[in-house]
Amino acid sequence: MFKDFESEWRMFFIVLLIVLVLGGGGILLLKSLDRVQEHVPSTVDLPALPRAAQTYSTQEECEAKAGCTCGFVQCDYVPPGKTFEEVCGKDFKKGWQCILQQEDETADWQTYRSDEFGFEVKYPSSLTV
Repeated sequence: MFKDFESEWRMFFIVLLIVLVLGGGGILLLKSLDRVQEHVPSTVDLPALPRAAQTYSTQEECEAKAGCTCGFVQCDYVPPGKTFEEVCGKDFKKGWQCILQQEDETADWQTYRSDEFGFEVKYPSSLTV
C-alpha cells in the first residue's frame, strides 16, 4: 500500500517539476521576444525618400505624362501612438509616382576577372595596383 502511495507522490513531483521548468522557460522566451521587438526599427525610423509631387492613378498615365519610370507608392501602416500625417506626410496620396533612380557610382569602374580562380572584382579606374 505504501509503495503505491510513494510512487504516486514521486510521479506527481516529477510532473510538477517538468511543468515548472517548461513554464519558466516559456516566460523567459516571451520576455526575450519582447526585448527583440523593442529594437526592430519601424518605418518611422527610416529616412524619408524624396518623391515626385504628382501622383497618377495608373502606371501608364504616370509614364506617359511624366516621362519616367513609375512605381506604386502607398502608406498603409501607422504604428500605435503615431498619426497618419506623422508617418506618411500631410499631403500624401497613394498612387503611381516617378521613381527617383540613384546614379550607379560604380558605372565607370574597371572589372578584374580571374578565369583561373573563378572570381571578378570591380575597382575604380583611378586605382592603380
